[in-house]
Amino acid sequence: MESTKITPYLRGFLRLKIYRVFYFLIFLYPFYEPFKYVIVLIVADVLYEVAETFWKKKSQDVLREPDIYHPNLFLQSFFQLIGIVWRTFYKPLKSLEPKTYKNVASFNLPFAGKWFVYNGGITKDKSHSWNIYNQRYAYDFVIQDMEGKSYQNNPHDIEDYYCFEAEVLCPADGKVIEVKDGLADYTKAGAINYWAKDFRGNFVIIEHNDEEYSFIAHFKRHSIKVKPGQFVRRGELLGLCGNSGHSTEPHIHFHVQDSPNFYLGVGVPIKFDNLEHDGWVNNGIEVENK
Repeated sequence: MESTKITPYLRGFLRLKIYRVFYFLIFLYPFYEPFKYVIVLIVADVLYEVAETFWKKKSQDVLREPDIYHPNLFLQSFFQLIGIVWRTFYKPLKSLEPKTYKNVASFNLPFAGKWFVYNGGITKDKSHSWNIYNQRYAYDFVIQDMEGKSYQNNPHDIEDYYCFEAEVLCPADGKVIEVKDGLADYTKAGAINYWAKDFRGNFVIIEHNDEEYSFIAHFKRHSIKVKPGQFVRRGELLGLCGNSGHSTEPHIHFHVQDSPNFYLGVGVPIKFDNLEHDGWVNNGIEVENK
């Protein structure tokens, strides 16, 4: 093969998956996922795209552009990994089993009306992210219609989603200790904006007591109504639902952890006081504040 033909393929290979290799390595949690399987997946992914590029004879001009990750995301991933190591070896996990743990604060769902539990639960098989300690009992909430759709017409338009700009409410009494606002909402629903400076997007952290700290994320840009140091009551308006950070569509991410530091916390199971059933929530169901 002539060098003029080899060069585009080599350039395509170098651009193809380098970013993903480093990303996966940083997100590698050896405590639950054998290293060799991750490497196999990466190699297989690279070989597949190289073969596809070669056999379809794609030119340099039409090679698929790789996703580009903001440098901050690598740093955040590193902090998250350090947090997991810290809580595994130096500050072991507390006994936070849903059957035995009792919430100190009284929690409501962070919204009004009927929402759908898109992701999250109190068991390992239903968990949002079981092995990411602080998000073990996290939830993602959306609004769905009778057909099970979370949008009206266009699935790629964030303004067409039922929960976009919906009110996000304080889940329990407490003091706001951290707020991040100003990150733009990603307008291409169905994809993740890996160039976001913070995968959490716009968020609020509320201290309820020494053991429970609420984390609510993906607020709409410039919609947060509270400030650090402010005392908030359960049901009080915090801001509007958006699509900032790593979000494939407008939704509310909510979890409670045992530390004010996002990266060092361990998720706390939440039993909601204002639900008609036993108060526990798992994905695949519709919930409503009463």
